[in-house]
Amino acid sequence: MKKISIIGNVTKDAEVRAFEGGRSVINFDVAVNERFKDKNGQKQERTSYVRCAMWREVTTIAQYITKGTK
Repeated sequence: MKKISIIGNVTKDAEVRAFEGGRSVINFDVAVNERFKDKNGQKQERTSYVRCAMWREVTTIAQYITKGTK
């Protein structure tokens, strides 16, 4: 299993889906801003969007994953 850390802002409220057998998933997107200087020394900013999914019994935290939260 791999583990990553993503720091950014949630772009919309989390979506919860339930499946047969008691399994469920939370889907949400996170916008990550990156600030850097280009080769000319000018400040630049780039935004990347990361699609996230959390499986199993974690759906109880979906109420805390709302638009704009970090």
